[in-house]
Amino acid sequence: MTKSSIRAHILSKRDRLNQQEQEKAAHAACDNFIRTINSQGHKVAVYWPIGSELDTMPLMDELNRKHVHLLLPSIIDKHSELVFRRYKPGDKLVPGAYHNIPEPLASTQTDTPTLIICPLVGCTKHGDRLGYGGGFYDRTIEKIGRKNLLLIGYCHHMQLCKSLPTLDHDQTLDYVITDHSVIQTNHET
Repeated sequence: MTKSSIRAHILSKRDRLNQQEQEKAAHAACDNFIRTINSQGHKVAVYWPIGSELDTMPLMDELNRKHVHLLLPSIIDKHSELVFRRYKPGDKLVPGAYHNIPEPLASTQTDTPTLIICPLVGCTKHGDRLGYGGGFYDRTIEKIGRKNLLLIGYCHHMQLCKSLPTLDHDQTLDYVITDHSVIQTNHET
């Protein structure tokens, strides 16, 4: 299967989840993250959920309660790396340049994350990640460098795949956290 056909298949399944299933999954994944990952001292980049993505709001609220330094991505243009801006739940957000995904104001202080919670369409237990095809996270992670950077795939359990086609520039996840499990991958940073 091609990347685009895999994307279409997984997104079709994910889009069929109802609101109750989405809410239950979001809280279960948040619990799995909090039980497993020591986020204290990290600058944690979290994606703003769109469509049927696993909702990160419960996780952002919990991390904020623990006084973890949160960041949200901003997209400057479709060929550049992401810029991460400080965020606390309740801060003013504006529609971003990419699909109007909410972002912090351009005047908000930027920072470099030490832990990135990556959005994804699919992933494997080995840490291979299939994104949406824009390359934003791969380019950004390449620029930041993998030393002292923890990458976590955050998704519904049904998004796990046995295998995925990968390219040399594809960045590998250190953990995959779902509503059902936590998987530490074989990836070495």
